[in-house]
Amino acid sequence: ETVMPERGLADQALEEEYLIRQRDRVAMGEINLHLPRAAFLMDGFMHWLGLDGRALICGFYLNELLTRLLPREDPHPGVYAAYESALAQLPQTPLVDAVLRRFELALLADLGYGLDLVREAGGGAPVVAAASYRYLPEHGLMPAAGRVSAGPGAVVSGATLLAMQAGDYADAATRREALRLLRSALGPYLGERPLLSREMLAPFQE
Repeated sequence: ETVMPERGLADQALEEEYLIRQRDRVAMGEINLHLPRAAFLMDGFMHWLGLDGRALICGFYLNELLTRLLPREDPHPGVYAAYESALAQLPQTPLVDAVLRRFELALLADLGYGLDLVREAGGGAPVVAAASYRYLPEHGLMPAAGRVSAGPGAVVSGATLLAMQAGDYADAATRREALRLLRSALGPYLGERPLLSREMLAPFQE
């Protein structure tokens, strides 16, 4: 069971400031000028009325990913179906990490940067549960040789990769490694500017 720290007035003020800033960006057309998309994001804010604490901040995170990664005036209906599904799931489950990781994978796939979780880079050997792999952004999975802590990219176990492929995030180790993997995969596309929602989620990380 996830134990949530108490939210003080500073946390509430930060959440309110973020919501206001994002809502203003939608109203001004800065997020996207494509009307169906802007309308969908506003509907997303209405969904957030049923969220609080960590789930609310996760909603902020989903919107930051969309506004940072999707081209302007590009509808991406598949992404918004995944977005709506994620918003509906967030208040229903204690495993919000699983909801975020599934959405991140769907977003990357829709943008053409999908991860192959079951084979090594270049259509190589199948992933083995007992092995370790290094994910190199924009290249894929490679066997992790030598000191796994050294070198670029995220190192994850084959067991985690296969669990992610199956959509199974019940194990805490899977959730931790999946977070590391998806941050590495998203990094080249998000750029250097930090996500406000990630800073807000830090106290909740396992």
